[in-house]
Amino acid sequence: MVLLVQDDFDSRTNGSIDGQNGWAINTGTTWTVGAGGSGKIVVSGTATYPTNYVAQGDQSWVNQRVKVDFLAGTTKPVIWLRKQDKSGTGDGYMLRRESSTWYIEKYISQGSGLVTLASAATPVTLTGGSWYTIDVSVIDNSDGNPVLTAYVYAQGGSRPATSFLTYTDTGENFTEGYVALGANGFATSFDNAAIY
Repeated sequence: MVLLVQDDFDSRTNGSIDGQNGWAINTGTTWTVGAGGSGKIVVSGTATYPTNYVAQGDQSWVNQRVKVDFLAGTTKPVIWLRKQDKSGTGDGYMLRRESSTWYIEKYISQGSGLVTLASAATPVTLTGGSWYTIDVSVIDNSDGNPVLTAYVYAQGGSRPATSFLTYTDTGENFTEGYVALGANGFATSFDNAAIY
């Protein structure tokens, strides 16, 4: 896949990330660039999903991969794929952490709401104050159905040979959209975002 956006946030201006390097925060939420990690990071506010996110990209993006580091602790990171809008609730797929479980879900605001497609326990022990990498993708298979695949591993480590969570959506699915970093109720720190 072609690298479309790469951002370690080090060259971003401290303060709101909105409008910097194509990032767009949802109205009423706070996403701030500041010191952290080995340079600068972006930190979410404490609003809940599906409205607490900062979006990137183009509505026409189809096959997508997001690789980003997050700081473990009480954080609840959310990664959106094929998000239908850069503002509002914006339907789409998401990888979401809740306690020691990760979920692949889809959000349909004008219908069934939040639908859990697959879930699994965290594949590595998350130590508070340490950084980990989320690597999640959605790629259409030969039948045109979206296949969502997720990995979580220690920052700087190698991606495991096998994903810990995968799902093929053969139902009502999303065909294209934006990507977004999100959080659910706790300030969550992200660094080293790469979008393919």
